[in-house]
Amino acid sequence: MVRDLAEPLPGRVLFQAMLRLTDADLDRCTHQVEMAIDYGHPEVQAAGYAGLFAVCAELVEARSAAVPDEDSITDCVVHARIDGEPVSRQDATSILAALVFGGLETTGSALGSSLLHLARDPALADRLRAHPDGMPTAVEEFLRLYTPAVVLCRQAQHDAELAGLSIAEGQRVGISFAAACRDPEVFEQPDLFRMDRPHYRHYAFGVGIHRCLGSNLARLVLRLSLEAVLDRLGDLRLAPGAEPTYRVGNARGLERLDVTFAALATA
Repeated sequence: MVRDLAEPLPGRVLFQAMLRLTDADLDRCTHQVEMAIDYGHPEVQAAGYAGLFAVCAELVEARSAAVPDEDSITDCVVHARIDGEPVSRQDATSILAALVFGGLETTGSALGSSLLHLARDPALADRLRAHPDGMPTAVEEFLRLYTPAVVLCRQAQHDAELAGLSIAEGQRVGISFAAACRDPEVFEQPDLFRMDRPHYRHYAFGVGIHRCLGSNLARLVLRLSLEAVLDRLGDLRLAPGAEPTYRVGNARGLERLDVTFAALATA
């Protein structure tokens, strides 16, 4: 379910509908992102990040010389102007690389974790089939429980004190969105999936000026993907003897998810 659905689908939506880039561009970027998240091998990670920026630099160069497509986020970035001045190629490359990395890595990770939860909770799957209007609520709870971006680092701009902890100017601070999403002072029974939570003030998409630009697209992809899976696959369960495997690093996602199911008749 990871290789066949959760990984490729969000990328195809992002590249075809939003970035207006080709399947070949998607394949090249996906290869580099997979290297960049190989947390056990720093040299492979470094090569992946460098490769991703190189591919994005090529795409920026090509789109700079082409007629702008007003429906393409890529072209909006490449041809943007700030205070009347065009955005530099370097800045455009960095922005495109961030969009690609975030769009390929996080949504696929959230989708894989959501599918795993449904395979382990057939009653919830049946409930959502019978009441599909509850899927938006379920998506928010999946995002809260399985926040893909576990931790991001920031550099303190001045001395500060937070919850009794002194932070010096220049220090690197790890901000755990995943921990915030399971804060017991905010969420009752934070480690449980609950459809009846009174609110969804989670931080799966970050907060403030660092809030995820693609949050609404991610929600849409997750909702439609899960609805389609439940509409087509009945009795979704983990394959006997096949435990799911996870990647290790500052992003949480599955490497493999084997399931069994019964095909459902669709209209």
